[in-house]
Amino acid sequence: MLIKNEKVKSYMITAAILLIISVVFGLWLKEKVKDEQLASQESFKSFVKSIASLEKEVTNEVKEFERQVQLVKNGTGNSKDLYDQESYARAAASEANSLIWELQIPSNLPKDVKKDLESALASARDVYLVRGLAVESTIKSIENPKDMSLQSEFQRYNKTVDNDVSKITSSIIAAGQKLRLTPDEINALLH
Repeated sequence: MLIKNEKVKSYMITAAILLIISVVFGLWLKEKVKDEQLASQESFKSFVKSIASLEKEVTNEVKEFERQVQLVKNGTGNSKDLYDQESYARAAASEANSLIWELQIPSNLPKDVKKDLESALASARDVYLVRGLAVESTIKSIENPKDMSLQSEFQRYNKTVDNDVSKITSSIIAAGQKLRLTPDEINALLH
């Protein structure tokens, strides 16, 4: 009977040790997953900030260009300022177009998040090319105000840009949600 009690005691000690090991391993694994998720979130945030920064810079130049266009159309602006701003807007779009092609999706992100970001990146690449074309089209429409096809071309370019920006935003939101970021966190990255 003593031997049986010793065996039971030994089994209980072994079971307790295995339980402690499994709890410790579970806690370690939970921390490891949490660390990987935080690293993925940080990579995602950095990537989105890069896209948002390019977008903000180009948007500011294009808005200033559009303001100059309105001033010229209203008769209160001058063509030198307009052409200077056209040059700045086209240069910003061209530079953003070059930089967006160099931007790489972080390798530590989950596949489904990468897929969403690939979609956002493809749309962003289209945006900067089309923005440059829209600026060029606007200048042509000012130089040839009677050519209504230029005005519709400009509107078509702007609609394409709006659609692509919407795709970028929705892809980034979807990716951020998959990484368990809050809507406020995602919104802060985009603005």
